[in-house]
Amino acid sequence: MSGKTGSEQLKFAEFVALTAMMMSLVALSIDAMLPALTAIGSELGVLHENSNQLIISLLFLGMSAGQIIYGPLSDATGRKLAIGTVIGQSYNGTVLPLVTGFLVLGVLSLGVMLWANRNR
Repeated sequence: MSGKTGSEQLKFAEFVALTAMMMSLVALSIDAMLPALTAIGSELGVLHENSNQLIISLLFLGMSAGQIIYGPLSDATGRKLAIGTVIGQSYNGTVLPLVTGFLVLGVLSLGVMLWANRNR
């Protein structure tokens, strides 16, 4: 047993919930990609219909590369820092572009409104 108190230890239910949520991200990424697989293939210029399956293979290759990188990182620095880094990268890759896009759209809309009302 470790010498940590009860408040310092991660409770079993919290551990199971965190692990389940992180594992469900793989299923979520596949489920989000499969309906758009044909559109993704046509945007990438895939010539044969069956070559779209390579996109799924590359997704798994990228996920395994992430494990190769973050596995030793979590061993060296601890799981909390490694998970926080990954969540921060996900935030930077999803939420920030959305917010930036909405801000740009709002500024452009304001500019169009001001330009349209310049003679009034």
